[in-house]
Amino acid sequence: MKANLENIPLATSSLDLVMSVSVMEHLQNPLAVYCEFKRVLKPGGRFLFLTPNLWDYGSLAAWLIPSQFHPLLVAYAEGRKEEDTFPTYFRANTLSAVRKLAQKSGFLVEHYEYLSQYPNYFLFSRGLFYLGMAYERTIAKMLPLLRGWLMVDLRRA
Repeated sequence: MKANLENIPLATSSLDLVMSVSVMEHLQNPLAVYCEFKRVLKPGGRFLFLTPNLWDYGSLAAWLIPSQFHPLLVAYAEGRKEEDTFPTYFRANTLSAVRKLAQKSGFLVEHYEYLSQYPNYFLFSRGLFYLGMAYERTIAKMLPLLRGWLMVDLRRA
């Protein structure tokens, strides 16, 4: 069953916390989802999420490659089934996008952090995997904005 995050069947101001992992990149209309999360959260409630950072090489590749090819690539690189691959839009996957969405929907950005990722896209090749590890270690020190994940803590105003 596909969830409709724009119309959650919960009472207004009924939750203290909403969390998501690897969901924000799949939203066609992230502002509507932010607004719905704000609706179901109590005042002061938190919306915590971990999402791929658009500026990471894996996200950039997914953004540039048409969605119809994603199932084939993911099956080859990670061994995932086609039904475990979803279209990506990357409309809420940069800090500037998050700040704009938070401001428009009534959230305050409490904290954000860029986190490194395990180069699982390269598990099919030992050489590429080691190259991916070297890349992750290098950008973690020199260019944290390019790290693989964006972790965000928003508070309902």
